[in-house]
Amino acid sequence: MAKATAATEGEPRTPAPNKVLYADPPFFCAFAGLIGAGKTTMAEGFGRVLGCRVYHELGPDKTSLEEFYKDKAKHAFRLQVELMLKRYPQHKMILWDERDAVMDRSIYEDLAFAKVR
Repeated sequence: MAKATAATEGEPRTPAPNKVLYADPPFFCAFAGLIGAGKTTMAEGFGRVLGCRVYHELGPDKTSLEEFYKDKAKHAFRLQVELMLKRYPQHKMILWDERDAVMDRSIYEDLAFAKVR
């Protein structure tokens, strides 16, 4: 199988010449869980053991978080959208990068939490 061309940080990978989308796709692992569950600790440990890049959650700005804790029902949706808008570009960059990566939170867990609540 032909190798995909290398990418520098933040640049997308280019498909392998044989028109297979990517040769040897990179390893990607993301953790999900509640606040304080140990996602960051696990991600850093995996990154250290596997020798891959670790990405951390891009959190909300302080004002949004303060508003959320004052009135959760009123600000929950807006905060969730704000978080998704921050996470999506980061997640997209990680998935298109050619290197292995571990992330302490992903966009995929949002659906799971929405179904639980």
